[in-house]
Amino acid sequence: MYDWLWCGKVRALSLMSGEFDSPVASYLMAEKGLKLDFIHFDPQPYSDGSLLKKTLLIFDWFKEKGYADKLYVINQKEVIDAIIARAPKKYLILLWRRYMVRYASAMRSYSFLVTGDNLGQVASQTLYNMYAIDEASSLPILRPLLLWNKKDIVKKSKELGFYEISSQPSHCLLELPKYFVTKSDLQQIKELEKKISFPQHLKVEVFE
Repeated sequence: MYDWLWCGKVRALSLMSGEFDSPVASYLMAEKGLKLDFIHFDPQPYSDGSLLKKTLLIFDWFKEKGYADKLYVINQKEVIDAIIARAPKKYLILLWRRYMVRYASAMRSYSFLVTGDNLGQVASQTLYNMYAIDEASSLPILRPLLLWNKKDIVKKSKELGFYEISSQPSHCLLELPKYFVTKSDLQQIKELEKKISFPQHLKVEVFE
């Protein structure tokens, strides 16, 4: 019933973390008739693998409903190593997020990206940092949860049946700084990126 919104066969690529926000955001866009595929940036061995396991379970749910067809899993060890080697750790998440949307928006056949970003929830989701992240993407980024309260996101997750999956513990094995940058300067970020030797080829797995 919402086909008129998307003017034909439009597909979006949803950045799926396996936590609470991205599945709910993806569901809201799918319910509006937007055809989805998923992409998961897997930080192993800097995580315990639980994020990938959760993402696979969530993808199965969306696939069964006919909301999504593919899941791309991109290993990020080399990307994280490259950022840590050349930039202060307080910029790690912001630079990594810019890499994610740059990579995702370069994939063919997609017109939009979808994220579970929620204004002010974490350091990368301040207005300044979201502006910096958007600048790295060649596609528009849809953020259906931007102004939602966290408790409402968790409530919706329970209603949809994602809560038992997303609430499973995940463990980061990377030493992180106490504080991340929250008010980034785009020009400074670009200067940092010039110093980083991002990998040209990454391991990609596709699930259908």
